[in-house]
Amino acid sequence: MWALRATLWFATAYTLVIVVHEAAHALTAVALGVPSTLFNFWVNHDFSQATVQTRAAVGIAGPTSGLVLGLICLAIYRRRTSSAAGLPILYLAAFGLGNFFGNLMSAAFLGDFSNAAVMLGLSPAARIVASVAGAVSLAAITFLTGRELWSWVPPGVHRLVGVVGIVAVPVVVGTAVIVAINQPTLFGLSAFASARAGEAAFWLFAAIGALLVRSAPPDRARLRLHWADGMAALVALVAVRVMALGIPMVP
Repeated sequence: MWALRATLWFATAYTLVIVVHEAAHALTAVALGVPSTLFNFWVNHDFSQATVQTRAAVGIAGPTSGLVLGLICLAIYRRRTSSAAGLPILYLAAFGLGNFFGNLMSAAFLGDFSNAAVMLGLSPAARIVASVAGAVSLAAITFLTGRELWSWVPPGVHRLVGVVGIVAVPVVVGTAVIVAINQPTLFGLSAFASARAGEAAFWLFAAIGALLVRSAPPDRARLRLHWADGMAALVALVAVRVMALGIPMVP
């Protein structure tokens, strides 16, 4: 049962970061004079009158918002590590930073940074370098997140049981919840689930990080569910379902 709160926040924090990501695309587009319709996991832009620079700025805005959110939450987490709010903030930091570097990792292939790189004429070599840097950074972020998550495991729990409860269960169940609440999507269930599974695979580094922590977890009773946890999850769910209907946004 102590893994329940971690599972809830895995799905909730991921969803909130995506909401911020897509909203950043839409708001930047509108600010630059591009009519848009905001959906869950994508934005339909009317780029018929947009310049290359405008299209690139709109594309970069999404992952950049994740970076800003992640850095802010990381700074807050360092001050609130021992409080009940620490776990949600940790997940928001991890997913915010992961959103940025995950998009950077795909710069040589597809996605926001890839599209912007093509429009701005970046060389294939530069895109490959960006992808490698993104992959290494994303692996490091999840590894360090796993080490920090270990501190949330109740004391006295066996190492393997703790890693399963604080990493494996939240990743598997949380990813399934993310896929379910976002249906139907433009991409189709199979493609959408495959993409989320690919993201989840990086949490193997979190499991390794948790396994390699030498110290025992401290005595912190912070994994009990709070009413605020449920409210945050409800807000994330409502936001996704409203966005699924399409939110028109005009300059």
